[in-house]
Amino acid sequence: MGTNDDRTAITETLQRYGWTIDQFDWAAVGAVFTDDADVRYGAYPPLVGGEATAAFLAGRCEGIAWHQHLVQPMRIDIDGDTATTLSYFTAHAVLEGSPDAVVMNVGEYRDRLRRTADGWRICERRQQTGWKERRDRAAADRAEIIALTMAYTWALDTKQPELLRDVFTPDATADLRNSPCDGIDAIIARVGGAVARFDATQHLIGNHEVVITGNTATCRCKLQSQHTKYGFPGGENFIVGGMYLDDLVRTPHGWRISHRTLQQTWSEGNPDVLRR
Repeated sequence: MGTNDDRTAITETLQRYGWTIDQFDWAAVGAVFTDDADVRYGAYPPLVGGEATAAFLAGRCEGIAWHQHLVQPMRIDIDGDTATTLSYFTAHAVLEGSPDAVVMNVGEYRDRLRRTADGWRICERRQQTGWKERRDRAAADRAEIIALTMAYTWALDTKQPELLRDVFTPDATADLRNSPCDGIDAIIARVGGAVARFDATQHLIGNHEVVITGNTATCRCKLQSQHTKYGFPGGENFIVGGMYLDDLVRTPHGWRISHRTLQQTWSEGNPDVLRR
C-alpha cells in the first residue's frame, strides 16, 4: 500500500474512533485499538487494549443523550508499518435531562498506529483536553433577549429609529402609552417622531424577567426614561417610570420582538415637556 493510501487509511481509522463513539458502538470503538494498546486520557489511570478503552469510554458516556466528535488529523508521519499522528478534536455532548445545554471539549490526540492484518490500528494514545465549556442554550437565549431590549433604548437615545428594524419583526405590533402601532414602519414613525422633539433622552432598563418556551418568549423589564428640553419653561425634565412587556419569537436572524407594551406606572417632572 502506497503512502497516500496509508494516509487515507490512517485518517479513516482516527475518524472512525469519533463516529463509533457517537453511535455508542463500544465494540467498534474497541476495534480501533490493538489488543495491547497503551491508552491514556488526561490524568485518568492508564488503559491497556481496545476492550478496556471501550469500557472506560462507555462509563464516561453514561448520562449522555447525544454527542458528536469531530476529529481532524493535522499531521501523519509514516515509517513502514508504524505511524505517529497529531489530531485535534472537538466534542459536543448533550446530557440526559438537560436538552438545552451542551458540554464542549477541545483538545488533541497524539497517537501511534501499527499496521495489522485488519488494517491500521491505534497502539498508543495520549489525549489532552485544552478547553472545556458548558453552554446553556437557555442562558444564551436570555442574554440575547436582554441585549435586544437594550438595543431598543440605544436606538431611541441616539435618535436612530431605523435600527429598530433589527429589534422588531416586520409585522410587529406595539402599544406605546396608549398609541397602538401595527408593523415596524408604524413603530419607527411613532418612536422616531417622539424622540425627535427632545434635546436629549435617556432610557434605563433593568430587572429583566425572561421566560423562554421553545421558539417564543416573553420578557418584562423595569423602565425609567428621562426626556429633556433645555431651558424649557416650568422645568426641562420629565421622567417616566414603568415596564416594557414583550412577546418575542426566534427568527433566522435571532430573537425579535413581535409585540411590545409600554406600561407607565409613575412620572415626575414637567409633563409639558412631552406635549410641546
